[in-house]
Amino acid sequence: MSRRSSNAASAPLEKRVKKLETKQSALDKRSGGVVKSGNKNVRLSISGQINRGVLIADDGDNTDVFHVDNDNSSSRFRFVGEADLGKISVGTVFEMELESNSTADVNQNNESSSASLKERKIEFFVKHPQFGKLTVGQGDTASNNTAEADLSGTSVVGSSSISNMAGGILFFDKSANALSTTKIGSVSTNFDGLSRDDRVRYDTPKFFGFSLASSYVANDKWDLGVFHSGKYGDLKVAGAFGYSEPKGSTKDRLDGSLSVLHSSGINLTVAGGRDNLKSDSRDPWSTYVKLGYLIDWAKYEVHSMARIGKTALAVDYHRTDDQAQNNDEFQSGGFFVVQMVDDWAADLYLGIRWHDLDREGSDFDEIMSLLIGGRFKF
Repeated sequence: MSRRSSNAASAPLEKRVKKLETKQSALDKRSGGVVKSGNKNVRLSISGQINRGVLIADDGDNTDVFHVDNDNSSSRFRFVGEADLGKISVGTVFEMELESNSTADVNQNNESSSASLKERKIEFFVKHPQFGKLTVGQGDTASNNTAEADLSGTSVVGSSSISNMAGGILFFDKSANALSTTKIGSVSTNFDGLSRDDRVRYDTPKFFGFSLASSYVANDKWDLGVFHSGKYGDLKVAGAFGYSEPKGSTKDRLDGSLSVLHSSGINLTVAGGRDNLKSDSRDPWSTYVKLGYLIDWAKYEVHSMARIGKTALAVDYHRTDDQAQNNDEFQSGGFFVVQMVDDWAADLYLGIRWHDLDREGSDFDEIMSLLIGGRFKF
C-alpha cells in the first residue's frame, strides 16, 4: 500500500479520535473532570492543599521543636460551583481551613494543639465582564491582602505578615530570668485591612490593569481596596492599597504594598501600614521590604531542572513600632529559599527569621526561628 493510500485510510480514524477528544473536553469542562455536580447545569471543582513543616525556635534560653501547619498558607480544602447565563456567571465558594499546630499559635508553653476547622469562605457571587462582580457571604473583605502583594515566589514561607511564621513564640525576659507573656504576634503586624468576614463586596472590572473594590462588613465596618497588576516591558508589577474602618479602638487604617519583578528574576517588594487610634495615645505603624531573585531554569535550558520548576531566594526586613504599647520597637529580618516542583504541584521551602523587641523596663532576648516544610496542592 502506498503512503498516500495509507494516509487516506487513516483520515476517518483521526477524525473519529478528534471528535471523541472534543466531546470529552466538553464533558470535562461541564463536570470538572471526574467531579460531578448534583445539578447538571453547574460546574463543580474540588481543590485544596496540605502545608506542613517543622518549626525550630530559640528564645535565647531554650530551643524548642514544633510540628506545625504553616499559617502563611494553611492546609485547606474548597468546593467551587459555577453556572453561566450568557455573559453572566453565578458561583459559590465553600472553603475551610484545617490547621493542627498553627505556626501562628504554638509556643514554649503550648507545643501542640488539636486540629481546628475554621471557615474561610462561604459565599456566592454574580459577575459580568462589563459590570463587575458582587459577592455575598463570608470571605475576603475589599482591603484583605492589600498589604501582601508579592511576586518573589517566597510568600509561602516569608511574607509581610511575619508573625505567620512563628507568631506564638514568647520572648524570654533576661531581667526577670523567665518567659514573658509577650509573643511575636502581639508586637508585629502588617495592618492588612479587615481580613475575611461576613460582608457584601463589589469589585469593578479592570481598567488599564486597575480595579476597585469596596465592602460593607458585619458590625458596621467598611473598607476600600485598589488593586493593580500589569506588565511594562521587562517589568511585571503588582500593587494594592487599602483603607478600612475596623471600629473598636481604631478610627481608621491605611495599608499598601507594591511588588516588582524584572525579567532577569530580580524582584523587590515593599509594604507598610498604620492605625489611627481613637485615643491618640500612640500611633502604631509598620514597614516591610524584601529583595529577591527568582531563577527560571527553563530559561537557561537546564532541562532536568526545568521539570522541577523555579527556585526563589529572598531576604527581608520588617519593623513595627508601638503596636502593643508605647515606645515598643520590634524588628525582624529573614532569609528564604523556595523550590517549586511543578510535577508534584508542590513548593518545598526553608525560612530563617530573627526577631528583636526593644521595650522600656524589659530586657528581651532575641528569638531565632527556622521553618522547613512543603506545600502540596490538589
